Amino acid sequence: MTGQRARRQRRDEEKKAPVGLRPMHISLRSGERLFLNGAVLRVDRKVTLELLNDATFLLENHVMQVQDTTTPLRQLYFAAQAMLMDPQNAKASRALFDAMATDILAALASQSLRTGLEDVVGLIAADRPFQALKALRGMFDEEQSVLASQNRRVLPEQRDLCPPQEAPSGGADEEVAVPPSSLSKATGALPQRPPTALQ
Repeated sequence: MTGQRARRQRRDEEKKAPVGLRPMHISLRSGERLFLNGAVLRVDRKVTLELLNDATFLLENHVMQVQDTTTPLRQLYFAAQAMLMDPQNAKASRALFDAMATDILAALASQSLRTGLEDVVGLIAADRPFQALKALRGMFDEEQSVLASQNRRVLPEQRDLCPPQEAPSGGADEEVAVPPSSLSKATGALPQRPPTALQ
């Protein structure tokens, strides 16, 4: 009974604490990895961790692989992810992120994507990359729809100049044409694949 009372008291104290000071609970499955302040942790059994202070972390299932950076927002996600996974090179990753975000904003015609990306840039500026990554993940479906719609408008002779590539894993089965874009100057640390301008 005293254990339940202590847990209840701790939960009540957590609720009263300011948002930034509340402990964060992270549940991990056996064998799952956690990227925490640049270190990689792997757990050997199901466990729940409680972070009692500010820490930069990334869950394994949110880590994007290089081969999945097939769209501008996914490439931007990869740059933001690098800030969390490699804090020693966070300054270079931040510079890459800023350059790419500027170019993508200049190419966007979708107002909702533009607003979402402006929010993401604000989160990065406020040193909240974890929330920025979450916001970017929420934009992937809309980005894919815009790219698919753009692909349907490409003329056959343009398709020959810009061969289609497969959609990222877990996305739609449609193919997406990848025309040249001004974004290529900002992708030095990313795959040498020209990102698609979102019209």
